[in-house]
Amino acid sequence: MGGAYYLLASGIMLSWTVIFAFGTRTYQEKIQRTLDTIMVSPSPLLRVLIAKNLCGLICGTLFLLIFLAVARAFVDQAFMLFAPWPFAFYLLSCLGIFALSLCVSLASALNWSLRSFVGSLVPLAYILSGISFPVELLPQPVHWLAWISPVYWPIQGLKLSLKESGGATIGHFGLSALSVAWYLILAVSVVDLLVRRFTRYGEWVNF
Repeated sequence: MGGAYYLLASGIMLSWTVIFAFGTRTYQEKIQRTLDTIMVSPSPLLRVLIAKNLCGLICGTLFLLIFLAVARAFVDQAFMLFAPWPFAFYLLSCLGIFALSLCVSLASALNWSLRSFVGSLVPLAYILSGISFPVELLPQPVHWLAWISPVYWPIQGLKLSLKESGGATIGHFGLSALSVAWYLILAVSVVDLLVRRFTRYGEWVNF
């Protein structure tokens, strides 16, 4: 894969950052009282947060497309992501980041300190994904954390699919999809539970 892979990895991490940027905007909306208006609207807050983060997911993917289109002028293999398997694994990794971004989004709305704590997990997710360097280079306990990371398995599948031998299989995709689905279900459930716990009649309670 060589240098083209690291160019691609940089673009993927930048697209993840765009997704997270949409997740953290709820804090600014709370400060500006925009969130209060949203909370008294007929749409449930959970649905609003999901929609905001879906917008981030779309914008992050579009950002990567633009990034690779520019990179194509300098690196011939810049479009290697858009083969069916690599792109499928990329989308799974974005859904894993979406699950984290949804939690960051609610934390941003609840409390600045909580937002800072949850936001600190973002660079950790980048490290545990193994997209920049192999997780195997890190101590053994970090391997265990990586295995339960929402983006580790999709990135491993992405790396396999980019090899000339085409190492990715339906089994790798199934494992990646299951890990991401678990985190999506967990994130939506936790956010829904916290929204019900800390909001009453369109207002925050205890925060």
